[in-house]
Amino acid sequence: MSAPKPRVDLDATRERLLRLGLAHAAEQLGERITAAVKDSVSPHRFLDELLEAEFGAREERRVKTSLRLSGLPLGLQLTAACGDDARVLHAAVRIAGLL
Repeated sequence: MSAPKPRVDLDATRERLLRLGLAHAAEQLGERITAAVKDSVSPHRFLDELLEAEFGAREERRVKTSLRLSGLPLGLQLTAACGDDARVLHAAVRIAGLL
């Protein structure tokens, strides 16, 4: 008979992520682990996807804050905040509720 697999304490991992300032990653951890196990995702890919989710949340928050603090009308906000970066423009439009 094989030994049972050790249980992973997600609460401790979430706490470590929060202490590192990775709040979105901490919030997404359980859901992403479940999906990774279901889809047999490699540990490296799992970590990369978790960090990409954190980066995306930070970028979205940065754009939202920039738009709010700019004091410009919506059309000017999008141009000023995004410049030529299409990914940031898409995020800004999504945040503004135009998509």
